[in-house]
Amino acid sequence: MAYEALRFIRPFVKVSSAVAPRLTGNLAFRLFCRPPRIGGLNRTQKRMVESAQVKLSAATTERLAFPGGDIQTYRFKTTETTSRGTILLLHGWTGRAAFMSAFIEPLRAAGFDVTTVDLPGHGESSGRVLHIPLAIAALHAVYHRYGPWHGIVAHSFGGAVAASLVSGAVANFPALPVKRMVLIGTPHSMSEIFTWFGTTLGLTKNGQHWLNDNVKRLAGRGLETFEGRQQLREAAIPTLLLHAPDDKEAAFSGAEVLATAGHHVTLRPMPGLGHRRILYARESIAATVSFLETGESAVSSDLGR
Repeated sequence: MAYEALRFIRPFVKVSSAVAPRLTGNLAFRLFCRPPRIGGLNRTQKRMVESAQVKLSAATTERLAFPGGDIQTYRFKTTETTSRGTILLLHGWTGRAAFMSAFIEPLRAAGFDVTTVDLPGHGESSGRVLHIPLAIAALHAVYHRYGPWHGIVAHSFGGAVAASLVSGAVANFPALPVKRMVLIGTPHSMSEIFTWFGTTLGLTKNGQHWLNDNVKRLAGRGLETFEGRQQLREAAIPTLLLHAPDDKEAAFSGAEVLATAGHHVTLRPMPGLGHRRILYARESIAATVSFLETGESAVSSDLGR
């Protein structure tokens, strides 16, 4: 979604939404679910992506078919003699499996197998759209092929997918069991995101209604089901939240809301790491591995960024 361009079409959307709210709401949903093509990386960003892609070259890869297309999977075996279980890594909106690659070797060294994927409409997976029901369908295919999973590490939108996955938010897809989760820079409310998008786009009240109605059509449940705090409360899975107070894409206040889901949810602020640097910082990785091993998120004091 090229959010910076929405203001240019806002006047047209206002008129269309008033005249044909259902059509406009449905078209808005298509726009909402279409991740933009990412280009124009600077030199540092290109080096990071290239380095991450090299790490994926050691994976065992397979494309898995699911009702919405094909999903690209990458699997790594632990470097230890026996495995403690498998960890699923989930990237965020406009990301790809390579963006989670900094976690792979530390998890393998800790005795975990690792599975990561390009979500639909991203990386090497098929399609040009992504929404939570589509992601859930794809991940159920991955689970049936490579499950069970010991834990999930998810970033941003991937965290919203993970919370929906373990709480059974999408009808006809039962909740999948994991022992622990780490959610990094994760938004707490899809309702708030839909409202922000509709307001930014210029939808009328009726247009917003039809935008939201697409969730019920695809997920079998209304938008109100996709509130992270309630999902974490229902799943009751020990969860670590890593979130930077300076995150400009997913507000830290959302993490504070998620942390009220219950005593099984722990929030660890990660100052100065923003929305993406947090995926490569030593303290983030150490906290994640420690939590998946022991349920604690202790980090050595000498770790740098």
